[in-house]
Amino acid sequence: MAGESGSNSVVDDLIELSGKTDPNEYLKLFVTQQIADRRGFIARMGPEVNIARNEVGQLNALIVGLEASEDVGEVWDTIMCLRDEQRKAEAKLADLQYWLTVAEEEIEEKQKQLK
Repeated sequence: MAGESGSNSVVDDLIELSGKTDPNEYLKLFVTQQIADRRGFIARMGPEVNIARNEVGQLNALIVGLEASEDVGEVWDTIMCLRDEQRKAEAKLADLQYWLTVAEEEIEEKQKQLK
């Protein structure tokens, strides 16, 4: 079957890379690669989380400053636009934090597989 030849080549590659023929041994290489991939994701997303967090803080400061102005009526539309941007930034931050948590949980699960 066509699917079998593709999976056989993957297994052959794992055997070649690991130098092991025992499935438990060469699968450790695969799991180790997955852990490295998740750690790379976490490393790349860390700065994005900081950017999103900073953006939320800056938007908060802008909104507070505008709300404290004497002519709130004149800047009301701007305040509303900033609040929309603030909600978007908070949603982005929440999404990033969610996916980082997922990646950390996957790392823990995969490390247990290696034991």
